[in-house]
Amino acid sequence: MDSARPAGFSCVPADSAFHAGRIRTFVCDRRDAFWSLALRCYGSPFFWAKVIMLALAGVNIAVYHLTINRRQEEWDQAASPPLQAQMAGLISLVLWVGIITAGRLMAYFL
Repeated sequence: MDSARPAGFSCVPADSAFHAGRIRTFVCDRRDAFWSLALRCYGSPFFWAKVIMLALAGVNIAVYHLTINRRQEEWDQAASPPLQAQMAGLISLVLWVGIITAGRLMAYFL
């Protein structure tokens, strides 16, 4: 077998009209879906919850890097990270779960 492809699988050449048409359809469909839902997303409470949680996640990252992480040499030798670092991690996890959940719920309430 000279091909690196597994037996039974074929590959459509990248320069074929079929492949180009599929890419064009994929890009255009996604672009149109975004523009058609942008105003509906703007009015969704889940969108605003997601935006607020993203901003809070950014603040959490900034606070961590500007304050807690500066003392990392001190707590590298400790048995466990300080409470502030653990809380920053917990807050980050909670915010990202909320961001993902809000994004998923937006689809059901538009």
